[in-house]
Amino acid sequence: MTGRRLPRTNARLTSGQPGRHHQGVSAAPFAVAESPSVRLVDLDPDDRRWLAFCAGRPEATPFHHPAWTRCLAEAYGWRPSVAALVAGERVRAGLPTLHLPGGRRIALPFTDHCAPLADSAASLAGLVQGLARRHGPSAPLVVHAPLPTSAARCWQDSVLHLLELQPTPAAVRAGLRPPLRRMVAQAERAGVEVRLGRSLEDLRVYYRLHCLTRRRQGVPVQRWRYFVSLWSHLIDAGLGTVAIATWSQQPVAGAVFLAWNRRLVYKYGASDPRHWHLRPNHLVMYRAIEWGVERGCRELDLGKSDLEGRSLREYKSRWGARELPLTYSALGAAPGARPRWVMAAMGLVIRHSPVALTRALALLYPTAA
Repeated sequence: MTGRRLPRTNARLTSGQPGRHHQGVSAAPFAVAESPSVRLVDLDPDDRRWLAFCAGRPEATPFHHPAWTRCLAEAYGWRPSVAALVAGERVRAGLPTLHLPGGRRIALPFTDHCAPLADSAASLAGLVQGLARRHGPSAPLVVHAPLPTSAARCWQDSVLHLLELQPTPAAVRAGLRPPLRRMVAQAERAGVEVRLGRSLEDLRVYYRLHCLTRRRQGVPVQRWRYFVSLWSHLIDAGLGTVAIATWSQQPVAGAVFLAWNRRLVYKYGASDPRHWHLRPNHLVMYRAIEWGVERGCRELDLGKSDLEGRSLREYKSRWGARELPLTYSALGAAPGARPRWVMAAMGLVIRHSPVALTRALALLYPTAA
């Protein structure tokens, strides 16, 4: 996964209604008018109505699950809520958000994509209409998905990769492209072993690799407190796993995956470049796919890649994944892009600093949410 980056000034920035997004419902040219029985409200993420609504939507991802919102809220002290269109006591549409300092809301920080969920085009239009009335320059809202309204400013500077999964582990192996099958076999012959853990200690092993990888990439790391929250709300609750590849009992690669509602999400990956010739990353991905398929997952979300990240995009495409554009939206002021020289300078400092300083720079992460 690439580090979180704000939209660049040369990214495509438009106003108007975007086309249909793979996560959303296409909008009708009308909206549901608010009334005493149909209204836009803020729900607690743990409201049973929201979880029931999410579970009934086939397009819902682990990022819509209340556990993901709670993970972020606990790690950074932000207030969570779900902007929901409610008819009586029934949720018709909704969007999980976090309230950040300065009156901003984001749906959601550190989340590659999180589109509004709706039971119909009319419900989606009603939700978006309500959000557009509520948010403006003094209370902006950033959504990591397109919004079907002319009030939104949209941009696209990255892509998403999705892979349809085979129904059984045996079919997964048989369906691998020949080069990938050879790399997986190469790692197995070399003695690389992958354990899929759900313990905090496994996550700690991964975090050490994570810090080294982010330092090499010149990207600030997420704080350990965030990973503890990730473990307690998701992995320990059965909504994810951490994969650790070892060679000669030494950790050489690892990854964190989320899983819910038939979707497996590759959230983070890290590795020791001294052992890349053993192909541990390929074996980690393969074992995680097997794990997900055994739990009913039918789609792998390989996450966000920047447009200029050609090597990462090619790696994901080699697994047979479809590449789709990622469009983000803003009601009110769109977030400003950091100057490229600032990002370049930060990367240079991180790459030439001790790991301890790299971890200290995790305090910068919320400013890039």
